Amino acid sequence: MRSHAIAYILKWELHQEAIAVGRLYMTEETMEMLSQWADRIVIVQPHMIESIPEECHAKVLCTDIGEDRWGYSFNGELLGMAKEAAAWVMQN
Repeated sequence: MRSHAIAYILKWELHQEAIAVGRLYMTEETMEMLSQWADRIVIVQPHMIESIPEECHAKVLCTDIGEDRWGYSFNGELLGMAKEAAAWVMQN
């Protein structure tokens, strides 16, 4: 939900190409391919860097918005946090 909310804001409000990825359901090969492709990789908790290939760690930005507690990516509180996160990503 968190990555989807951030990707939504990046795409529809900031006109950036963004893909939300559920890291726990991604094969290692697909994660590596997407990590190589990406200019930036945004994670929403610091420990998630473990899923990113080490050679791509320099591309990682962490906007720590905590555990998923919303269950719905268009939750008003989450979208507010996603807007702040997306703005921060665009500055870094």
